[in-house]
Amino acid sequence: MSDLRGIGKPVCVSVADSLATSKDLRSGFDLHLRNANLHDEDAQVLATGRRHLDADRDTPLKSFSVSYNPGLGDAGATILAHVFPASMTELGLVGCSISDTGGRAILHWAKSAPNLQMICVEGNNFSAELKSQFKKLAAADRSTLVVI
Repeated sequence: MSDLRGIGKPVCVSVADSLATSKDLRSGFDLHLRNANLHDEDAQVLATGRRHLDADRDTPLKSFSVSYNPGLGDAGATILAHVFPASMTELGLVGCSISDTGGRAILHWAKSAPNLQMICVEGNNFSAELKSQFKKLAAADRSTLVVI
């Protein structure tokens, strides 16, 4: 939570306060930082915080959204995709100015996430080919909703 507070943006501080007062995070938690004016530097701070959570297996991340943060771009998306847990069930990166570079990192993670139920990545700058690959993810033998 100190990592969220360290970013210093109002949405991050509010979410940190909410998480700090949560009574039981052992069943998992959601981290939604939509429209928080995040940039790729902030993604690095979030990734560092995520690595700290890995050491504490009692706090699984279930749902993660940083939608509507166009400052994240490819660099931020790639940084985050490398620390997403395979157990995560929902991901939102809508309107984050991500092109194929960051999109490929997200897709690579999604293919290794057996519990993924929903991924929303519309409003980014993906090529038709990458969009097709995301659609194939949805068509595979999975019950994953992909919004591209």
